[in-house]
Amino acid sequence: MAAADQLVATHEDGTEIARFKVARGNGWCVLWHHSVEGFEVSDCYENRDGHMVLVQSHLPDFAAGLGHIPGRGEQVSDGEGGYLILNIDEPVPDDA
Repeated sequence: MAAADQLVATHEDGTEIARFKVARGNGWCVLWHHSVEGFEVSDCYENRDGHMVLVQSHLPDFAAGLGHIPGRGEQVSDGEGGYLILNIDEPVPDDA
């Protein structure tokens, strides 16, 4: 079981691969590939006062399943044809 001050990577079966401490105020990004287009998307998180919070996302395209939801952060251009969603500030349920 991980807490908001730890980043834990596991296999689908729950076997732990790695565990890293994340101090309050520090963050990390999860990079993943869109299942249809194959490009890289990033979701960035932060340990805020002991809780995991989604801070921002970078999306290089408006592909299927991606997009900005009004009222959930601020969409801005990344200057390269994609966009960032900043200031999402959404707590992650159960910090996991």
